[in-house]
Amino acid sequence: MPQAAFSRLGPVRVVLLAALAAAPYARAAETPRTDQPASADVAAALAAASPEEREFHQHVMTLANPFFEGRSADTRGNRLAAEYIEWHFRNLGLEPAFAQPPADPGAALVAETPYLQPFKVPGELEIRTAQASYSMGDQTFALELGSEFNPLGFSGKGQIDAPLVFVGYSIDDGPDGFASYKPGDDLTGKIAVMLRYEPADDKGESRWSNFSGWSRHAGLMEKMGAAVTRNAAGVILINPPAVKDPRARELEAPKATRFGKPIGVPAIMLSNDQARSLLKRAGSDDSLLQLRKLADEGRHGVVPLGQNPISFRMNIDVERASMATNNVGAILPGAGPIASELVVVGAHFDHVGYGYVGGANPSNQGKLHPGADDNASGTAGLILLAKLLKERAAAAPDAPRRGVLFLAFSAEEMGLLGAEHFVRASSIDPTRIVAMLNMDMIGRVRNNRVEVSGLGTAEEFPDILQPIFDRSGLDVNRIQTGMGPSDHAAFHRAGEPVLAFFSGLHPDYHTPTDEAFKVNSAGAVSIVRLVADITAALAERPAAGAGLTPKVTRGMTPGPAMGRGRARVRLGITPGDYSADQPGVLVGDVSQGGSADTAGIRKGDRIVRWGGEELADAGAMMQRLVDHKPGDIVEIEVVREGQPLTLRVTLQGRSGAE
Repeated sequence: MPQAAFSRLGPVRVVLLAALAAAPYARAAETPRTDQPASADVAAALAAASPEEREFHQHVMTLANPFFEGRSADTRGNRLAAEYIEWHFRNLGLEPAFAQPPADPGAALVAETPYLQPFKVPGELEIRTAQASYSMGDQTFALELGSEFNPLGFSGKGQIDAPLVFVGYSIDDGPDGFASYKPGDDLTGKIAVMLRYEPADDKGESRWSNFSGWSRHAGLMEKMGAAVTRNAAGVILINPPAVKDPRARELEAPKATRFGKPIGVPAIMLSNDQARSLLKRAGSDDSLLQLRKLADEGRHGVVPLGQNPISFRMNIDVERASMATNNVGAILPGAGPIASELVVVGAHFDHVGYGYVGGANPSNQGKLHPGADDNASGTAGLILLAKLLKERAAAAPDAPRRGVLFLAFSAEEMGLLGAEHFVRASSIDPTRIVAMLNMDMIGRVRNNRVEVSGLGTAEEFPDILQPIFDRSGLDVNRIQTGMGPSDHAAFHRAGEPVLAFFSGLHPDYHTPTDEAFKVNSAGAVSIVRLVADITAALAERPAAGAGLTPKVTRGMTPGPAMGRGRARVRLGITPGDYSADQPGVLVGDVSQGGSADTAGIRKGDRIVRWGGEELADAGAMMQRLVDHKPGDIVEIEVVREGQPLTLRVTLQGRSGAE
């Protein structure tokens, strides 16, 4: 490798050494000592750890360092993390995974090295012009950017001067026939003034959600679309007063709304103080709270803002840059007649950065999210795994084996963008891939337990995996489905057998407190060794009868008994939004009189455990139902308003209400 390429990693190597020297270690934290300084405990713990545990710990401490900015795909830290991973792949002598394209000055993206697969994600938002003012007669009131208004990141470009009308929450079709508009409402030539969120009760909480949040109808893009389809010339968004949401006290930062598709017309957010001044000058008899209560009831249609004519001007020009990020890939070559086939092992190395992407809690926006477990742990595992398998191959260089493709994905937190891009655009022939194994959040092993999902995605998996599970020393929670909120889902939808490894959810998930010292390095390394054994078993399987038989239809959940028709019991819920990236099952609705309703499960709860075991997704829940008979009593743990709650549920037969 040219010296220039190594020099790019100078700052990263410095951070690596500093991180290890200053790092507390999980084992020391678990058994504090009082007879010597804490620093000695750290040193002793590191000395007592195995070489693999020390290496894993070092990788996690480095990748979770603030230097890497939470590794969000739209940050410089993400690019530095990719360099770090590439350096280790190169240092191990692995081959690059991607064909180096010829130089093309007209190409949109060109890989810097053949270890990188570039693609684009939404980047920073440049506010080129942002002006807002309104006039009454000969008086003009200019608004101050940043304190009195902000452009929305999905705003269209343009300059408009138009009258204002109130459209409530701008919801087309809510529960129980709710609608903000009346039939035939037309917004041509008018600026739609709308409230954020959705109808609220006297406590300021959603009328449509039984937890501390809002339903999908509060989504900004849906609200904007309802106004734009009625030909609105522009949009003004206002926080409703007296609602329980920390964001309602502040103007939304433009960058926080840059991921939505541009709506084609200028759009801004107005501060509540300015909204009140505007209402007063417009001669409105309504306060902002009265307007909210009007909006709460719906069916109000397009409402004039007041008796005095006001002309509102907006001149907005925002440029949403797209920026390149990279998947990082390397290959441990195979040998013999099956060398051309590949076992893929992956982990996403990105996280949510400063809390603006990936479903992070909005109250934490602007705070660094280190992402130690999610997913510095999986990335550290990937690098360590590559080393272990390289050593295994070196011990028997001529033994027939398939190649192993190590993939570190970017932009998983933006919606599996890196994995989807690989599946869609890689130069690697997909027929070469035998199976895909994924490590996401393997750093919080408790009670020696690990969840492995995807056992139902290949006919041969049970026979291959059971002996490996038995000798691993781990308590393996087996999940049949191959779907789930991580990169393996992209391969599953493409028809590949998949396995996913997960150590469980915890309160630090997607928060600034997912810190490196909390990672159980010893437990994580035990998972890495398990993955190494499974990968080797798949790679070394003899050619005769070696192929796996996928039990998957493109886009469908696999498994022998995943269909609802095979279950004898029903829980009586409708799962909510599947797009959320949190493990578990969001309860979208509860059937009256059903098993869930009788036990006290509510709409908005998130089911996270079943019988004491973590529940990955709706597919895993269906498998639990298949395993039960009417009258069985199970303990189901839900998260409600941020707090865990365990409920005993008596499962009704299929004739019960749903």
